[in-house]
Amino acid sequence: GALLRTRFDIDEEDAAATIEAKLRRGLSAFARERAAGRPPDEGGAPSFALTTQAPATVLSITRPSADPPPTTPAVRLDEVDPAVDELAEHVAIVAQMLAAARGVAASTASVLSDDQWSQSKTRNSAAIARLLGFLLERAPVVVLCDDLQWADDASLDVLDELSARLFDTPLFVACTARSDFFDRRPHWGEGKEGHARIEVRPLPRRYVEEMLRDRLRLVPRLPPELVATIVDRAAGNPLVLVESLHLLIDAGVFERGEREWGVHEERVRSLTLPGTIQGIMQARLDRLDPDERQLLGVASVVGETFWEGAIDALRPVPHETAGARGPTAAAVLRRLRDKQLVRARETSSVAGEHELVFAEVAMCEVAYETLSRKVRRALHQGAASWLAPRLLGDGAAALLAKHYDRGEQPKEAIACFARAAAHAATVGQNAEALRHYARACELLDEASEPDDASDSDDASDSDELDRRTGLAPPPGAIGPIDSERRVAGWRDRARVRAELGDVLRRLGRLDEADRAHARARRDVLRRERRAGVALEGVEATLWDARLDLRMALTAKVRGDAGGALELARGGIAHATAVRASAETPPLFALAAWAHRRQGDLVGCHAAAIEGLRACRAIAPGDARRREAVSQLLVSLGAIFYVQRKMIRAERCYRQAARIVDEATNPRALSVALNNVAVVRYEQGDLVGARQLFVKSLALKEREGDLFAIAIAHSNLAEIDLNLGQAAAALDHAKQSVRLCEQAGGHADLADCCRNLAEASFASGRLDEALAAAERAVELARAPGALGYLPRNFDALVRLAVAVAARDDQVGARAGELVRRARTLLPELFPEPSQAAKVAEWRALLSATPPC
Repeated sequence: GALLRTRFDIDEEDAAATIEAKLRRGLSAFARERAAGRPPDEGGAPSFALTTQAPATVLSITRPSADPPPTTPAVRLDEVDPAVDELAEHVAIVAQMLAAARGVAASTASVLSDDQWSQSKTRNSAAIARLLGFLLERAPVVVLCDDLQWADDASLDVLDELSARLFDTPLFVACTARSDFFDRRPHWGEGKEGHARIEVRPLPRRYVEEMLRDRLRLVPRLPPELVATIVDRAAGNPLVLVESLHLLIDAGVFERGEREWGVHEERVRSLTLPGTIQGIMQARLDRLDPDERQLLGVASVVGETFWEGAIDALRPVPHETAGARGPTAAAVLRRLRDKQLVRARETSSVAGEHELVFAEVAMCEVAYETLSRKVRRALHQGAASWLAPRLLGDGAAALLAKHYDRGEQPKEAIACFARAAAHAATVGQNAEALRHYARACELLDEASEPDDASDSDDASDSDELDRRTGLAPPPGAIGPIDSERRVAGWRDRARVRAELGDVLRRLGRLDEADRAHARARRDVLRRERRAGVALEGVEATLWDARLDLRMALTAKVRGDAGGALELARGGIAHATAVRASAETPPLFALAAWAHRRQGDLVGCHAAAIEGLRACRAIAPGDARRREAVSQLLVSLGAIFYVQRKMIRAERCYRQAARIVDEATNPRALSVALNNVAVVRYEQGDLVGARQLFVKSLALKEREGDLFAIAIAHSNLAEIDLNLGQAAAALDHAKQSVRLCEQAGGHADLADCCRNLAEASFASGRLDEALAAAERAVELARAPGALGYLPRNFDALVRLAVAVAARDDQVGARAGELVRRARTLLPELFPEPSQAAKVAEWRALLSATPPC
């Protein structure tokens, strides 16, 4: 976002339509400039550089030659390059993404399952990649990102995907990060074509010494003992070296002159030179004057990034000394910039404010630790008050939540954490959403318990800290904490826990999702505690219906058709009891799925027809109506598919796809297209089926639902096998198994493992094929996966018989599987209706000699 805003002159307050116009004008200007430039082989083609470097974000058009870059002319809307029109959809998506930080995120006011509104990070990634692709068609693109360890997860995901989406273009992405980045994202970038990771080891001693002498080249006679001491302390770390020099300058060891710098060696003996960044920062902080130390303390509370206006608002009024007024915040900030403790940014995320950043995060951490709990609390409350009217969008809710939380304002913190979580969920950042929801729930739990803590807990050290920092809060700045204060109504408590359960489900943590939904149900108010006040049960019953839907979705991911059906029926009964027919279509769709999974086609048909009737209660323009109708038509199509009425099945599926659109119902459209692809596959149109499967996968990735993505990869693996593309099939099969395991889809994992076995066999990985086939059969024996058992057992028999002829260890293992399969036949398939297939398997197994 910062890169694009700076490059295309986008303001934080711009609406989506304005951002879209600026993107279109900027792209057109670049295209026109490129068209007027010299060919690449003449060395004059402009390249497009995106860089993030401290202290500021810098983006520019650069040329390999020494000529200055031409000025980009202003472009009117009627001068937009025709080629940009082809990007209209992608430009609109990026514009919405950039505007989301100013309040475009989905609202947490909806208590319906977020499966109906959540959008994925991949949609944004694809749009950004398409815009870069437009540039790459005209010039090379270089993306430089410094200090990647501070990047948010969404940005990391986009960067990680660029190389995969634009692998055949002149794109170069170079990122630097500290080693602790890989504790957070250990496999970031791996597996991508052209990816290279370079470990930067500590600098050899001679290079550190060269660096030191270069920095101190104005010192005519540099004492060898001092050089050795500084180099030893640096231990090959350039950052420690540079900060050590800053400390020595602060301590007066080096005295700056116009032409030469002097050295006071005697001062080194009285100075302890720390060997860590934290130690150096503490020493530098201790040597600052009170005004500088005080300002850094205030800034550390605001954050690694802070604003001059916030400092002015939070910093205590400087005391007058000898009739002179104390220094202004701007004056102190200039001194801190001269000492290279803070840096100014060229742009600001708060309109009209001067934005700064700590030169080193370690200084922010050290300065924060010098403050007492009372001071921190008061300053966090002040920072929240200053930021709240200036950062209005959901994208800033996480920052506000942090300040409210640390300012011990739980009511405001819970509301902001919920907003931040919903915003993260809308862009597919489920892990981030989980963190925010979890903290909101912790605050809810803490508010329901007696609060025995008091300010006396830190009284022993607070006076000293307050005296040293000069930041003692004014009397009355912090009100008493009322442990009985109501921080959230029952609706908010239930909503937060319900949405937490939704995120847990999408992350595959199904047991935790069930517990969160059950806790949400307990939070629903059943009776009014106040005497003489009646409470209608309609709202509570409606909440029961909606929570039944959520828990039924979790049961569906597990493959528990019986549990999903029972919950769907309960939800229908609850909604019907309060005449909320508009709530029932998704429940009928789930009931139809459960009946179909259990082989009850009559029940499936009845549930689908009842659901279509119930859709009439939803307003025609409501996206929920279109999605519900699409789901129910898919259920009807599945009945015809099972009955081998392929034309009628495809008709239902295509109608289900036409009802919904990609913008508002990507999930429903992906399901409908997936089923059309299955019919095309059954009719022998493998190429057409694969195209539909690929489009369905792209739509599912927008939703970020791991289970749905896993099934899509499994489908592609199977069709690639039939097309003879073993390597591609193996990649898809591995992805499907990994994602299905992570999503907890144990029932469908059986089918994913079968495809992995087939793909491994086709790729010559025989040992892996046998292991996957054996696992596929074991998984298919579970109650929710029995429908896969015949097909999986057939794969095991075929693969084991084919490999058993080999005279090696793999062949011996296959022979053992053949023997076990013979033993298992009567146990796995006792039904008379399966006798013909059992006889076929027995013949195959008998033709293989025992091991």
